[in-house]
Formats: sequence, C-alpha cells, structure tokens
Amino acid sequence: MSKRQSTDSQSRRTLLGSCWALQVFALVLSFAVLVLNPAPVRADDDLLDILLANGTITQKQYDTLKQHYAAKQEAQMPAPPATAPSEAPAKLVTAMDNAVGFHSGPFDVTISGEINGFYVHDRPDNTPKSAVGCVLCLASGNAQPNSSVRNGLLPGDLSFKIATKQNGFDVAVFFGIWPGIQSLMTGGLAGTTFGGVNLAPGNPTGFGVAGIDFRQQYVTVGKAHMGTFKVGRDLGFFGQEGILNDFTLLGAGSTNGNAGPGSVTLGRIGLGYIYTDFMPQISWTSPSSHGFQVAGGIFAPLSDVVSTTLGFNGAVTANNPTGAIFSAPLTGHGQPQLQGKLTYTVPTKGMVKVKFWNNYITQSLQANQSDLASDPYLTTPLGHSVRAWGLDYGTKISVGAADFVVYGYNGSGIGTEGLMFLSTSPTGQTRNSQGYYAQGTYTFAKKFTVGASYGQSNLSLASGERTSSAPWAADSLAITRNNGSYIGQARYGLTKWMNLVGEYTHTRSESQAGAIATEDSVALGTIAFF
Repeated sequence: MSKRQSTDSQSRRTLLGSCWALQVFALVLSFAVLVLNPAPVRADDDLLDILLANGTITQKQYDTLKQHYAAKQEAQMPAPPATAPSEAPAKLVTAMDNAVGFHSGPFDVTISGEINGFYVHDRPDNTPKSAVGCVLCLASGNAQPNSSVRNGLLPGDLSFKIATKQNGFDVAVFFGIWPGIQSLMTGGLAGTTFGGVNLAPGNPTGFGVAGIDFRQQYVTVGKAHMGTFKVGRDLGFFGQEGILNDFTLLGAGSTNGNAGPGSVTLGRIGLGYIYTDFMPQISWTSPSSHGFQVAGGIFAPLSDVVSTTLGFNGAVTANNPTGAIFSAPLTGHGQPQLQGKLTYTVPTKGMVKVKFWNNYITQSLQANQSDLASDPYLTTPLGHSVRAWGLDYGTKISVGAADFVVYGYNGSGIGTEGLMFLSTSPTGQTRNSQGYYAQGTYTFAKKFTVGASYGQSNLSLASGERTSSAPWAADSLAITRNNGSYIGQARYGLTKWMNLVGEYTHTRSESQAGAIATEDSVALGTIAFF
C-alpha cells in the first residue's frame, strides 16, 4: 500500500469516528433535552422525528423516549388553580315584551289597569207622572238637569299578577284595586248609614274622599290537562258574559244618579242583565276541548241588600222613617251558592267567529230568628228556606269588523239589578225575573267604532202580591216593574292605550203601580288601558 493510500484510509477512519462521536453526542443531548426541558410538546416531537429519520436513533429508542417524555411532561404540569365554591346564578330581571311588567328568575310579574273619566250631562223627565220614590227604578227622579265629572261604568283599576311554575303546576296570585275619582259619602248623613262604597251616594263637597274598592284577590293553580282551580274573590259566572260584552263597559250608559254621583254609573246593569258581582269563591274551569269548556264552583251566598243593608224591612229607622218593607230579610244560609258555566266556541270559518254561553246560579234563602223579629209579615218558618235560581244564555257573532251580541236571562228569587235585590215579597215568596239586550257594533279602519244597543230588565210580583190587602201591599207597588234603555256609542282608538268615547243614553223606568220616569244623558270622555 502506498503512503498516499495509507493516509486516505486513516483520514476516512478519523472522519467516521468523528461522525460516530457526533451521533452519540446528539443522542445524549437529545435525551437531556427531552427529559429535562419542559418545552412545548410540538417542538420536541419534531426533534425526535428528525433523529429517527437521520438514523441517529432506532424506532424502539424513539418510542421509549417519546413515552418517557410524555410522562415527564404530565408530571411537571402545574396543578389547576383552586376554584371558589360555586355560587347560585344571579336572579336576572328582564322586561316583558308585550306587557307592563318584568321577569324575575322563575317569576313573571305583570302590572295592568285602566283609568277613565267622563263629563256626564243628565236631563231627567220632570212630568207629573214621573216615578219619584220608586225603589230600583233606574231613571233619575230629579226635576232639573245636572252635570258631573265622574267615572263611567268602570272605576279605575290597578292590578298585579305574579305567576310561576312549581312542581309542574302553573301557580298565580292576583290583586285588583279599583279606585274611583268621585268623592263618596262613606260614613253617613244625619244618622243614615250605607254599606259598601258602591252603594254609597256621592258627596260632591270639599275635603271629599275617593272610594277604593279592593274587589279582587285570588290564587289559581292548575295544569293544561286538568284545568284551573281558583280560590279567592273574583267575578261570578252568572251574568259574566252579559257585562263583559256590553260596550258601555268602556263608557257610561245609564247614570245611576248624576247630581251626586256614586262610585260608578250603571251602564246596562239592571237594564238587560243582573250584575255578576265579585264574589268569594272556590271554583274550577276545565281545559277547552273541541270548543267546549265548563266551569263550576261554590260561592258565598247573598242576602237581599234592600231589606238588610239598606234597612227597608218594616222597622222605623233613620234610613226607613216610614217603616216601609219591600222584600223579606232572609239572611240564613245553610248551604253555599252554586254556579256553573258552559261555553262553546264554533270553529272559525273565514271572517266569521261565533261563541255561545250558558250560566246557572242557585242558592237557598233561609229564615233566621232575627228575620222573623224584624219582619212581622214573614211567613217562612224559622229554619225553612225558599230556593232562588237563575239561567242566562247568549251568543256573540263576529263577521269581519261587525260584532253582534244577544243576551237573555230568566230566574226566580234572584231579583233585579244586583243578585237577590228585591228577590222575595215581604212574606218570603220568590219573585220572577227576566231580561235581555241586543247590541251591534262596527269598526272602521280598526280605530273608529260605532254601536247601538237596547235592553230591558223585568221584575214580577209574587203570586197574590199585587191583589193583597195587607199593610205592606202599597210598598210592593212602589218597587220597579221594569227598566230599559237605548244606548248609542262612538269610540275612537287614539293610541294603543287611550280611547275617546262619546255616548247618548235614553233610560225609562216603570214602577209596579204604573208610574213612569225617563231621562236622557250624554257622556264624553276617555278610558285608557295598560
């Protein structure tokens, strides 16, 4: 071998040794980096891949180093910071989209109500045949025209409803406060007394006090498939559709006396239907099924206001200086009052909508010891009772912008104007009642509504009452025989809340003796709902 060849061979051995040394050094360095350096995983994965590709490490070494490094990195990961104990989510309060109110956690709080006021001018008939002094003759007996600024058929209203869902039940509580704008005679005058602000006459003098009628408070609970139970004070069933479909609910109707206006006007109460009233009750309303819906409940039984609260029971008092008696004070109530409802909504066909309803009411009127003591003519024995009952019925038909309502009722012992008003003779026999009204309205451009209605309520004397020669017979002839009215109304929706209302009303009353009174009234004002 030549000297040059020997030198080249030695150089190659030296280079190979140097490369081997570099490979060993790289392997050691890689191990150190992988084991000691907590660098991001992605960079060292790339380094291992390069070493494997260059043949610096074997596949087995690659797998071992990668597993070792992953375990090392997991051990060196910092512990997650300690978290504070979880807190209950905040009770978020959000506004309602289409009502005045708010959502607060699981509760929906809704505020609603209305305010109204009317200028009312009343011009009574002052002819000699006027039925002055007729009990529950609703046409005014005043001789002179008179004016007032007052509430219409509705007082004001401020209502609160809180609704939620608990254990699968829909639960709600409701409170309705109904203040008037008139000053009322809440105490009395010259020894007289009046029970309840809606019976109190007006007191249009300085330092007057407006009446506040807390007429609604109840709780409801139910489910979609089981219906809704209600406990508290709210509208009854009998007569409910009569007043809720009456357009004078947005106006005034008959004045109920205008010289010293009371809490509200009468609208068509006692002139086509008996007032349904707000009553203590435990009731149930079913779900709607194929358009049908039923309801029923037990209610607080009522007494005749004329012979009890107003004191016309034969005794001589400040309220009753002549000792007149117009009906028997049957105040015993061994049973609750019962009311039931059936409604049917016809499936809508085009522009035509139709709904029918029927309501029933019954209760006993029982003689107490105090009734026999105050009414010397009462023939109902102690503890015995007479049965009062009533049935109403009606329909509402809507054809496009036109609405028509027809309503009627019949009964015995249920009285007139209000439930049980003049319901029996002084001896305790029931009097028959009957009434009706028809109404039509048409709305132009969804804003301007015109309408007209006629209605009448009738009260018949008990069997033998008209021909009796008893001392009370003259008193029986001084009560109402019928009350009727024609009403025309125009209403304009100024805003979503506010309506401008104008009305003309002609009212006619006739007593059992044939005395007649009439009055004409005009009402102009506004009613706003929110």
